[in-house]
Amino acid sequence: MKQILGHRTFLKLWLALLVSSFGDWLAIVALFSLVAFGLRATPPQVSSMMIAFVLPAAVAGPLAGVFVDRWDLKRTMIGSDLVRVVIAALLAWAPALPHLYGLLFLLSLASCFFLPAQQACLPLLLPKESLLLANSLTTQAVQVNRVLAPAAAGFVVAWAGEKACFYIDSATFLFSAAMLSGIAIPARASGQGRGLGAVWSQLLEGWKFIAGHRAISFVMMAWPGPSSPWGRSMRCFPSTFAMCWAASRGSLAC
Repeated sequence: MKQILGHRTFLKLWLALLVSSFGDWLAIVALFSLVAFGLRATPPQVSSMMIAFVLPAAVAGPLAGVFVDRWDLKRTMIGSDLVRVVIAALLAWAPALPHLYGLLFLLSLASCFFLPAQQACLPLLLPKESLLLANSLTTQAVQVNRVLAPAAAGFVVAWAGEKACFYIDSATFLFSAAMLSGIAIPARASGQGRGLGAVWSQLLEGWKFIAGHRAISFVMMAWPGPSSPWGRSMRCFPSTFAMCWAASRGSLAC
């Protein structure tokens, strides 16, 4: 573990995810506090928040991985962070529920592009034998924040209100972008078609790979069931799809 965390580029990549995911959970808890208690939303309205958060992952998640495979990884991650800086800050100024729904949808959509790019960086930065530990550290960073951030959000909301959590979330994305701007990611072999037909062909290739491997198919179907229907779906599905597709290309052990 010390050897991997001693890798400066991976450490910056890991810290960017650690800090930004902490901000995510602050904002999520603050959002539900604002909607349920501040705006006195009905149960269907609260459920609509979850739908707005999950829908981009369900619809755009697989496509995001395909586009990320064609884009510059560093620019994709920084671009996603900068977009989320603005969206997270705008949450503090949303005047009504429909605006919150739209902003939450856009925030989730931007996250769909960050995680596949972050996962695709790992095999470019680390030797194959270190990938398992690197992926474990990445997952652990998110899981630790699932425990710490909601507890911290309770104190922040009680002390400074929900808007403070949104501004902190915005600042964490700015921190992430700053960390990523200082890393160098080795170039990948391009060779990917640029047309829409090539995009759909690559997407179908990924689904065929998943369907052809029983263990991976089982994980993809079972993953959303025992876990949070909105949190893990958003984060893990796009990156899992990207990792599995990368394995089909021989660039990553899945």
